Amino acid sequence: MNFIDNGVTFKNIFNPGIITGGPKIAKGKYKKDANNNIICNMPVVNAIDIDWNKAEIPGINDPLTSTGQLLAIIGLLNEKVDNFEHQQIPSNIEEQIEALNNRIDEYHLDYLFEYDLLNVVKSSGPVSMKKTDTVNIVFSPSTGYILPNDIIVNGATYSYNKNNGMVTISNPVKKNISIIIHTDELRQCSFTVPSLNYMSCSLTSDKTTFVINDTFNIQLTLTGDEELYALPNSISGTNCSVVSYNASTGKATLKCSGTGNMSISASVKDIANYYFAVALETNPIFTRANNTITDCNLSNITSIPSYMVAVGSCPINFVTGFDVDNSIDVEGAYVWFIIPSKYFNKSNFNFINGSNKYLLKQSNIQDLTVNTKIKECIDIAGKIPYTLVCVSNNGLIGKQEFKKI
Repeated sequence: MNFIDNGVTFKNIFNPGIITGGPKIAKGKYKKDANNNIICNMPVVNAIDIDWNKAEIPGINDPLTSTGQLLAIIGLLNEKVDNFEHQQIPSNIEEQIEALNNRIDEYHLDYLFEYDLLNVVKSSGPVSMKKTDTVNIVFSPSTGYILPNDIIVNGATYSYNKNNGMVTISNPVKKNISIIIHTDELRQCSFTVPSLNYMSCSLTSDKTTFVINDTFNIQLTLTGDEELYALPNSISGTNCSVVSYNASTGKATLKCSGTGNMSISASVKDIANYYFAVALETNPIFTRANNTITDCNLSNITSIPSYMVAVGSCPINFVTGFDVDNSIDVEGAYVWFIIPSKYFNKSNFNFINGSNKYLLKQSNIQDLTVNTKIKECIDIAGKIPYTLVCVSNNGLIGKQEFKKI
């Protein structure tokens, strides 16, 4: 028969019987206390003689056959429990566990950045890092402020460069790395007096340095010839805005942008009268010596038929060309252009208007160039320099055209 008790299976159990004719039977009864605890007894069967009949126990591979085997298992189990309670993990195992944890952190754990910024903005940088990373985060001051001398970083090793706003982070030790950057120091900006052509500029404010949104005044004064130049119609500011400008008086009010040292850009207005005319070499406007032109009376240029004039700009339209007066149509006569020097380059015979360059068409197959020139050009000095250009040795008639190059 088989019996199971507390998870233990007992096999080959026969109906019990009592044998009285041997040393295994003893006399006496169990003695109990008031709570039914056995306090003394006379054994009926010696424990060592109990036959366990190959009892199978969960967790023990070999079936239990004797009380001695049972007691040995209990003793071994007790010894192992006692050893485990007092056992310490060897130090090399601890190191391996720590190294494994570190490796996990290196490849899997993200350390996040948190910011506490005042008058500072993050310009670039990652949102997190790994344990072995070294990262750079760049900060910029808000407009009108400068970065502080010191910052605070909690949870990692760091270095800080105030000049470029770069914070270098390494060796994180906290899951959340906090970066604290506060500044309330305003940028001090000065005004740099510019060097201007035909004008002077002066600062009329009592202050020499300014902070964001400060306003101050400057004065522009014309120093060039008033027949040729006037104060500019407008001016522009560098690191400042132009609140107001009076083109008649030259007074301007500027506002500090708080982004750096300030200045202005301005150009005088060209108000000169620029003339152009076409004349025969025999015209009395020219001074001649030994059959060579030596000068030109520019004050009489308006006496030449079909002259042209423009205020502050080129008097010739090189795109459409122009028609010469019929008086120039003289066979065998030299013909000269009288042109402001700023609109002609005698080194390459280019006619100029701004960035555009042109050649004079002499015929369908030839243009007026350095190689095809008829006579040397003549420079005429004056408030406005002029150049005389010989364009024909056989008169001139009809429309004169230019070719853009």
